Amino acid sequence: MGNEVIPDNVFRYNLGKDIIKIETPLQVYNIETQKVKVVNAIWDTGATFSSISRKIVKELGLVANGRSSKIGITGLKVGTTTLCFALPGNGKYSALVDADILDDYPGIPDFIVGLDIITLGDFHLTTDSEGTVLTFIVDKTKFMDMMNGDPMENQSKMMRQWNRIKRIRGYHK
Repeated sequence: MGNEVIPDNVFRYNLGKDIIKIETPLQVYNIETQKVKVVNAIWDTGATFSSISRKIVKELGLVANGRSSKIGITGLKVGTTTLCFALPGNGKYSALVDADILDDYPGIPDFIVGLDIITLGDFHLTTDSEGTVLTFIVDKTKFMDMMNGDPMENQSKMMRQWNRIKRIRGYHK
């Protein structure tokens, strides 16, 4: 990669050699309480929806929007919750996602990045003699730029989007 200039909407992560899973850090946060956590996220192109562990939901003070009886490869989904996420680094671009809540059991990942997030940008894996690199190019039309403009206005925009999603999905009146 050398001295390559990387645009601000590109997340690049070296996964190393001999990888068996695509795992990167991911910022998740509760927009209402402002609690933020960097978690280990597994990028799963076979998962339609993203999922978050019940443990992380509790740590962030997120609220379950409803019950779910879906069963996936990772086990029983016990509900859904709306949260904000950002790719690490400058955390400049953020978006909201409705994630399934995974029941706690040993070995459960903190977060599973599903196609609902992956399709918000361009996802690439490249491999050379030094290992495998994940590159995710953020589609600026689908993410909010939290670093430019007035911070209070950006927060206000995110809260409006948050409340709109909750209304559309019937989480509150």
